[in-house]
Amino acid sequence: MFLKPTEEQRSILKRPLGKLLVGSKEDVANLLIDEVKELLACVGDFVSGTALDAGIKTLIYVVDSKTERSDIPLHPCLKSLRRFYLYNPPGVINVDAWRLFSELIAEGNVALVMVEGEEDLLTLPMIDVAPLESKILYGQPQEGAVVVNTSSVLKDRVRAMLKSMPIIDSP
Repeated sequence: MFLKPTEEQRSILKRPLGKLLVGSKEDVANLLIDEVKELLACVGDFVSGTALDAGIKTLIYVVDSKTERSDIPLHPCLKSLRRFYLYNPPGVINVDAWRLFSELIAEGNVALVMVEGEEDLLTLPMIDVAPLESKILYGQPQEGAVVVNTSSVLKDRVRAMLKSMPIIDSP
């Protein structure tokens, strides 16, 4: 089963859910170093590579081997990590993401989630299951990256949006 955001929700989700770090990969890396010491998760190939290159300790990397729909190679530092796989077609959220992310957080070992499809919307279930005050990094297309602090206010907002999304059997 999948959640499918409405057009209105997709429009809302184009706005950053946290602090926007603007610029090139190098600019974002420098801003990131000033902003965080460690991350619960990186959602996206660009931000995963940026965090790795900046030396930011991260527990979970969620990637689809694409940046702005163009294929890119897996960052060399990710190749040796334990891999988990998630089928998540573009424009939807696979409900299995909640279980997988919860288990990986509880386990506490560094992991790579390889997404078949698209990882963009998987930031939402990650925010939902993340402990309070966790830091999550995701890509903001054409701009840079967003650092999310999982406050109770943000978690409530995300949960309300998720609960209002239509459930579909297949995308």
